[in-house]
Formats: sequence, C-alpha cells, structure tokens
Amino acid sequence: MYFQVSSIMNIINTQAFVLKKKNSGETSFIVHLFSIDHGKIIVIAKGARKNKSKFHGFFEQFSMLNIHINYKEGRPYHFLNSAEFIEPFWQFKNNPIAVLYASIITEVIYKTQKYYSDSSIYKLLKAVFYEMNDNKISPQYLHWYFFIHFFKINGFGYNLEFCNHCHKKLTNGKISTKNGYLLCSNCSQNINSDLFFNNEILNIFSFMLKNHPKKLLNIKCSEKIRKMTDKLIWNTLKIHFDNLMHLNSIKTLNKMI
Repeated sequence: MYFQVSSIMNIINTQAFVLKKKNSGETSFIVHLFSIDHGKIIVIAKGARKNKSKFHGFFEQFSMLNIHINYKEGRPYHFLNSAEFIEPFWQFKNNPIAVLYASIITEVIYKTQKYYSDSSIYKLLKAVFYEMNDNKISPQYLHWYFFIHFFKINGFGYNLEFCNHCHKKLTNGKISTKNGYLLCSNCSQNINSDLFFNNEILNIFSFMLKNHPKKLLNIKCSEKIRKMTDKLIWNTLKIHFDNLMHLNSIKTLNKMI
C-alpha cells in the first residue's frame, strides 16, 4: 500500500481508480477518484487539458493511478501534484461490453462510497479489473463476482443455504423486494416479487464467494440464467441503496444487449 505523509507540505501518496472527470475552467479537470487509503476523493488537475500537460491522458475512466496530492482534511477537494499509471487497462477499454459492465461497477462505487478508506472494496475492484483486462473471463461474470462480494462487505450478503423465513434448505424461490432476503418457494408464494432464483444460481453465487475470480473460467450457464442473475444483482442494489434506483450504465447496457 502506498501511503506517505509530509507534515510540512501535507503531500499524500496513494493508489486510486478514476471514476469520472469533468472540465474545470479553460484548461483543468475535476477528477473523482476511489483511493485505497481515503475512499472517494476529488482532485483538481490544473492545466490537465493542455496537450503538453504532465497530466495529459491520465484521467480516462477505470485507470488505476499512483498519485501525489496536496491533501487537507475536511476540504472538499485537493490539488493534484503528480500522477503515473499503475495500470491503464487498455485491453478491456477496447471491449464495449466490458466497458459497460465496468461502468456499472464504477457508477455504484461513485454513488455509494464515502470519503473514508475501505481498502477491501478497493482490492476487490482491483482484482476484478485485472481479470477483465486479461480478457479470458466474461465481464458479465466478473461483475456478478464484484457485487456478490460487495454485498457481503457491506453487511447484506445473501444467505445461500437456508430460507430466511422457515430456515429450510434452499433450492429455489424468490428474493424479497423489501429486504433482499432469499425465501424458499413455499415462503415466497404470497410475496409480490418477480426476482426468481434456482439451484443453479445459488451454486454460481456460492462458487464465486469461495474462489478467486480466475476460477470463473469454469462457469458455464445459459442465456436465461445470465438474464435472471443480472436482474437479481441489479435489484438487490436497488433494495439496499435508494440512490441506485436508476443507474445510467444499466440503462445503456439494456439498450445495447
């Protein structure tokens, strides 16, 4: 982990992913980053839009950087001093489907992560993006993997073994739209939910929780199961985060696929 503090200049060195950027003034960028040490941070990259700027080309979405910033606790933004690539992820940036699934992940991080450190989510994101860049595993599977672990880290992971109402072993049923609980076919008969799951989906989720993302090469499933799983993942996000009811990245993906 990169972390150094100068008591005089208050210069902080950390790793960070680029979430989004926007223009500032005539030549600068305001860049939203997700860092390993400080969670979500906002930096101003002065003059970054100039062709000869030392920052030129660094702030494409998804890039992982090593940055030095002039950091001040409590300030809404900080000034960027220097940046260098750790990994630009050029390979998956050339894959439109990978970009769409990665966009869902970064949009969720942008809307849910606060201005404090959560290194477990950072490390999860790093592992998923490296596998996505390797281009051997379906980006759809990798985005499932991210969210299955994201739910667990945030304290609302699925109970994949037993019904949350009667506690009998699960094989199929529905997810409650009130709390995200998995209910067996008997207990879910009278609930208003179209979020169905079956034993195949339960096995996929269980496999993902127990294994490194490289192991996802072993997963094979039908288009029907893929669609069902996307629906379950995305609706679980809506259940637990009010601000994720309408994700632009999911709308774009649905239009393209």
